[in-house]
Amino acid sequence: RVVATRRGHRANRDRDFGELTATYAGKAFGLTVQASAANDRYGRSALGLLSGRERRAAGTLTWTPSETLSGYVDGGYQSRTSSQAGRYDAQSLVWMADIHDRYTHVGAGGHWTLGKWDYSADYTRAKADGDTAVGSSGGLTPFPVNQTAFDSYHLTVAYAKSDALTFRLRYVYQNYSAADWAYDGVGPSTLTNLLSLGAVVPQHTVNVFSVSFTYRYGKRVGGE
Repeated sequence: RVVATRRGHRANRDRDFGELTATYAGKAFGLTVQASAANDRYGRSALGLLSGRERRAAGTLTWTPSETLSGYVDGGYQSRTSSQAGRYDAQSLVWMADIHDRYTHVGAGGHWTLGKWDYSADYTRAKADGDTAVGSSGGLTPFPVNQTAFDSYHLTVAYAKSDALTFRLRYVYQNYSAADWAYDGVGPSTLTNLLSLGAVVPQHTVNVFSVSFTYRYGKRVGGE
């Protein structure tokens, strides 16, 4: 927060929050669930942040039927909402803004060892959406939704030729995409009286194949 906000006693915050965590550990299955909630109030603030709210939930399920086989599934959700007010100078009208951001992610993976062969796979999906509405006390006008998405795959196959030598084949895929109204469709001379550099929202897709080997020198711990 800026110094002027602190001097004006507008940086106060009253928070009500709660958190819950539950864990289960079975013979082959394990489960962890977490959830939290928080409400913020800025009772003395005429300008700046007025209120805020945050909600979180996440969970992880693991499966380990044997020493050579395991898997997991996880996911999470987060929501953040805030309201704020401001003005350009002492004579201008007060503007209002409501911001609502949402984040979700899911993932799954597994690992399997079969003799000298070792297999593993992982998948991750993350997504974010942001809503912003700005206006005056008479009503707020929403901007287009900002969106971001990320996907990732990891596949690995390994072969243990001996205790010292292991060969490994790996494939990685990543895709990142985003939509941002502040950048999309805005070129160097799109807006009047504004000369921009034509920046764009990052977008990329990556495919990577790798072949490697590991050779260990010396004896293992235990004198083997």
